[in-house]
Amino acid sequence: MTCSRSRTFPHGSFLWTLVCTAGVISSSPLVLAQSATAALRGRVADRTGAVVPGAEVELTSSDTAQRRVQPSDGHGEFSFSELPVGDYRVEVRVPGFATWKTNNVHLDVGNQSQLAVELVPASTQQTVEVSSAAARLQTNEMAQGAVVTSREIAELPLNGRNFSQLGILQPGVRPAAAGITVQGSFRRAGQSYEVNGQRRESNTFLVDGMRDVNRMDGGYAFPPPADAMAEFRILTSTAPAEFGGTSGGITTIVTRSGTNQFHGTLYDFLRNDRLNANNYFAPRKERLKQNQYGATVGGPLLRDHAYIFAYYEGIRTVQDITHGVVVPTLAERAGDFSADAPILLNSTHTPFTSKLAGQINPITARYLAFLPVPNTVQDPHLAQTTNKSTYNSDQGGVKADWLIGPADVLSARYSYSTLELLNPYSELGADVPGFPVGYFTNTHLAGLTETHTFSPRTVFTGNISFLQNHIVLDKRFSGFSPQAFGFIYASTRAEGTGAPLIMTQGYSNVGDPIINPRDTVQNDYAVSANLAHTQGKHVTNVGGQFRQIQLNGYQANFASGTFSFTVQGMTNNSLANFLLGKPDIFTQAGGDFTRDLRGWELGVYAQDEYRVSPRLTLNYGVRYEITTPFRDIHNRLMA
Repeated sequence: MTCSRSRTFPHGSFLWTLVCTAGVISSSPLVLAQSATAALRGRVADRTGAVVPGAEVELTSSDTAQRRVQPSDGHGEFSFSELPVGDYRVEVRVPGFATWKTNNVHLDVGNQSQLAVELVPASTQQTVEVSSAAARLQTNEMAQGAVVTSREIAELPLNGRNFSQLGILQPGVRPAAAGITVQGSFRRAGQSYEVNGQRRESNTFLVDGMRDVNRMDGGYAFPPPADAMAEFRILTSTAPAEFGGTSGGITTIVTRSGTNQFHGTLYDFLRNDRLNANNYFAPRKERLKQNQYGATVGGPLLRDHAYIFAYYEGIRTVQDITHGVVVPTLAERAGDFSADAPILLNSTHTPFTSKLAGQINPITARYLAFLPVPNTVQDPHLAQTTNKSTYNSDQGGVKADWLIGPADVLSARYSYSTLELLNPYSELGADVPGFPVGYFTNTHLAGLTETHTFSPRTVFTGNISFLQNHIVLDKRFSGFSPQAFGFIYASTRAEGTGAPLIMTQGYSNVGDPIINPRDTVQNDYAVSANLAHTQGKHVTNVGGQFRQIQLNGYQANFASGTFSFTVQGMTNNSLANFLLGKPDIFTQAGGDFTRDLRGWELGVYAQDEYRVSPRLTLNYGVRYEITTPFRDIHNRLMA
């Protein structure tokens, strides 16, 4: 049974949701995931089931010296929140009882694990060791979504080793439609999946609690390498009040950290075309050479006090791409249309000559040189072309954790990613070779997180972060200009200079892209805070996030112009109109398309978990959120 109620206010929203399930009533689970943390809760009792108050519960990280101690309350319960993801040891000590121990309790990102501690009298034995599998339960997790562990990331097959491919293993998550992915190409690279029918652009991605979202095109700004990830989780529904600003899935990624032991990896994945079969549609076997290599290293800077983890990954790919294009026949290229339907003048509907030799426009002749000749036996108008594309990527990052004292942990993170893709074809321009374009990204993500333990029952986590995402789309590399083909006009913007695009109805385009290049820089400045407090049967969380967003850049549209040749032009034959140089539509645009946009987001929340009994837990929370419309600092946006 699901019940929901919401009310929207101007420039903001007030959200309240009640979810009912078997044995548990919840509006939102315990706040955990935005700070990329986990939680542990439990109950201490004796063999008769009677609760044991005042038990000393000690929680120690298996990888570092981080340690927390808390007494069980009057109901025999204890609760640890804002814990780093990883493995832990738990010891419970009470005078008169044997010490209770369990090792390797793994705490997952965004999850709250449960421990049922059963003590026995000390006269029977001095220590009771319990396997983590027997000790660990998860009975009050309301958010929908599974965790993908580091073992699954490392061992499951991944083409390109992109973590997002594992997201589709979860219920409610499906891959992005192939047609949209192919059509969008580079722009859709970060939109890997859809969650519960929501748009791909609606997904949010967090890396160690810091937002990693491409605000221009949607999806993630960059995917961390698989070897640098500890685990990730996709919240598909009933997300806690801590999360906002999205109607899609919330993917929380936790990167690996240094430990008291040095560890590292060195890898190189090679793919090539040695065993590949020929592409049926390609005139020759397509080349493929890909190297994906990298290294990770982690260990102590100062044992039991400071730790570091660093990674690097590079990708080098050379790959052939085959395009099928519709081109004139050999006879039509020479101006001979005798084998085609009669050519008529549209103005008088009278016959026009089918022999255009000697009338071909000089500019058209220059464009014809870029149209391949037919090379298939299936269709005299079809040509298959195969050309090389290159893809180069470099990523690196470092993560440092410092245990300042028993009450403070300071963590600093920095990651960068660069990408360069050179494509012999453009999705927005020519289908034929000769007009290559480039796509470039340069992304930086940095953050600082402080976790302060005021008392065993009160923990504060604060985070500041900065994301910069620089994207260049469709940078021209043809070296052409309108004048190079004989036109007397110039491009309206230097960055958009290229060969005017020729669109002939029924045939493939030739020329540089009709729009772009686009050069944008996104800057996100964010701060977030969360205070978790345990009081009796209640675990209360309050906090908020504030984010300042800048989008700076330009986009050149129709700068070099475009010519359209259709059957509505001078004659009823679009190709004949092209050969004669008689377009029926010409489009060129100019002006300053530079934009410097500013916006901000604010979200505050409060939520409480009330454990009524071991079989009934209430989760309820409230969130208020404001997302302002973008404004241009030059006042170039209409209200």
